[in-house]
Amino acid sequence: MAAYAAVVSLMNVIYNIQNHHQFSISLFDEKQAESLGEKLDFLLDFIESNHSTELLESEIASAAHAAEDVIESHIVDQIHSGSISSLDLQKLIKVMDHMKDKVVHFKEEKGGLSKVHQQYSMSATSSTAPITGGGKSTKMVGCEEELIQLLDAFTGRQPSLQIIPIEGMGGIGKTTLARNAYESRLIVNHFDICAWATISQEYSLKEIFSKLLSGKEKMMLFLTDNNNGSRIILTTRLSNVAVHFGSSYVSKKFLDEDKSWKLLCEKAFVQEGCCTPELEKIGKKIAKKCKGFPLLIVVIGGLLRNHLPTHLKPCFFNMGIFPKDRDIYVSKFIALWIAEGFIKPNKTQSLEEVAECYLKDLIDMNLLLVGRLRWNGKIKTCTIHDLLIDLCIKTTQKEKFLYLIKSCDSPRGINNAFYFMKILQRLLRVFDVIDCDSSMNDIVEQVDLRYVKKLSYFRELDHTSRELCLSISLLWNVQTLNIGGTERLVALSEIWSIPQLTHLEFPEGIYLMEPPLRSGQNNDCIVLKNLQTLKRIKNLKLSEEVCKRIPNVKILKIRYIDKSSCDNFQYNIGTLHKLESLNLWGVNLVRNLKFPSSLKRFTLTCSNLDWEDLTGIGSLPNLEVLKLGKGSVLGSEWNPIEGEFLCLKYLSIVSFELEYWNAESFHFPVLEKLVVDALWKLYEIPSGIGEIPTLALIDMDDCSESAAISAIRILEEQESQGNDDLRVHIKFMWSEELEGFKSSNLQFGRY
Repeated sequence: MAAYAAVVSLMNVIYNIQNHHQFSISLFDEKQAESLGEKLDFLLDFIESNHSTELLESEIASAAHAAEDVIESHIVDQIHSGSISSLDLQKLIKVMDHMKDKVVHFKEEKGGLSKVHQQYSMSATSSTAPITGGGKSTKMVGCEEELIQLLDAFTGRQPSLQIIPIEGMGGIGKTTLARNAYESRLIVNHFDICAWATISQEYSLKEIFSKLLSGKEKMMLFLTDNNNGSRIILTTRLSNVAVHFGSSYVSKKFLDEDKSWKLLCEKAFVQEGCCTPELEKIGKKIAKKCKGFPLLIVVIGGLLRNHLPTHLKPCFFNMGIFPKDRDIYVSKFIALWIAEGFIKPNKTQSLEEVAECYLKDLIDMNLLLVGRLRWNGKIKTCTIHDLLIDLCIKTTQKEKFLYLIKSCDSPRGINNAFYFMKILQRLLRVFDVIDCDSSMNDIVEQVDLRYVKKLSYFRELDHTSRELCLSISLLWNVQTLNIGGTERLVALSEIWSIPQLTHLEFPEGIYLMEPPLRSGQNNDCIVLKNLQTLKRIKNLKLSEEVCKRIPNVKILKIRYIDKSSCDNFQYNIGTLHKLESLNLWGVNLVRNLKFPSSLKRFTLTCSNLDWEDLTGIGSLPNLEVLKLGKGSVLGSEWNPIEGEFLCLKYLSIVSFELEYWNAESFHFPVLEKLVVDALWKLYEIPSGIGEIPTLALIDMDDCSESAAISAIRILEEQESQGNDDLRVHIKFMWSEELEGFKSSNLQFGRY
């Protein structure tokens, strides 16, 4: 693992230098770089063959790390000195030649082991299908009786609040059982409100209640004993905790041999459907060795199906850096994988695309579990079992691949990030802190950083703007830049000279100066070809020159405070042909404005459109998500036009003025989710909306009572026609409104 990560990381460093406008010509001799690259390819092929020894891989890793330190140290020195000189790679080539000779000698001693056994290899780009999640609970095996017992306890007639513990050891399947009960249709239909929260060993009550309540403080009524049939389920490894809440708790038991074998077959033979006769005997022995422990069976099943290849090991074991019992954003750990140099580049895919293939493989092996999904069905978050995190930490520490620093290791606490930067080497790659004491000058001194996330709250950071402007371009290889904590952040044109920038995000906003004029000699040297994300930019002057500098941007979020700044936007937004997600605040869009046909997600706020102005947006051929925020559209009546919104799956509307919405099913033929908020004047949800065959959810928050009643009528009509898939969620701001709605003679409780 460590050897693979070290060699791939070195290859990435060389690749980035060769594609950097400042270093590509003067730093390396082309023939030397080619010679070094060939030797690294040879060593990587050998490592991937899985025929090495621990000692030999350790030597390869040390040699690759040393070479990388030499190259990066040279660049750091050059940046700080302000001059660029070439680096002689001959010594590094000799070191890698020596390692190559060792490998050749090892192969000769081992005979035929130089051949790679293809049945145990996995292509890093084999998973070409998009990563999506089905949104279903993990299928259970051997827990059917326990699930029935749990559902009976949930739906029993006792009016008093019932707390139902599930007790058992770690990894035995407590959370899987609870999740299957929580997401069952019986529970969804039985309870008015359902909420889920994860409580780890280190927890915050404020954070937990924030997730549970979601801003609806009246849900507290369901957490107290008001004889309204409320239920609380909890999972625990401690039997005394379960007994404390009474005798009616579910004790999660080990699987017997038959159920263990059934679970192993399901995980190890997904495509085949069942085990072949020649493998059944050894398979049952493996299942028996697991001693009825579900997590162990699931992990071994995944590994039997797909032997964990060398290229996946650094990515998986690096997951030990994340806290237990938390949803982990896919976008974050993919960015970290790339920043650490774990992803092997190829000519046909971007690093992000290769990383997504790695992710899919880890999910297929049951090493990572799908958490929440995005609007397009792709995976937004993943989870990893806490026992697997322990495994990651122990393995990486043994191989000296990862060292975790906890707050207790610092005499002044974790907040003083600069303290840690002092004890770490100057070749730091990842800096990810919240509310730290380090200034941007401290951070930028670490010029080799690739991932920078610095969020600072509750303090004035006027100096941050100045420091960011003057020194940010020193981060020659930074890919992710996420800086927040001040409303006065400004970035001068130097930021346009960082070619590896991929994700640029400023949670509190930033004023981004225009790029410098191009010179005749370097006409395209500072085009940000890798830039995919540009978020929270204030008053961005989207000139023709800016659009040429960001040709591949996919996500763009702009806030216009000065209306005159958005003039260029109207003329040039259509030139961003790779744009998929656009979020605009404060833009008065002109009618018939041409947007990129690639646009899939569009969010508008304070744009002051008329409803008929949505015609141009509705004509976008790939639009799947439309969010109309506060002040986005004005007027009391919306009459959609047939033939528009043909691909729209998600529609969100916030409007204080809309009264009449005259729509039929053919206006939104594939709509799946309708979310409406603050429609105080809306008379009704159009009945034709309920006839859309793909519609799965109508979610209403703080809308008129008549609109809520119309949603219930739609639900009743669909249920009478045999459509049991539609769900309607209705939330009120005040308890008085809720009670008034209940008092109407509707069958309340169906949603």
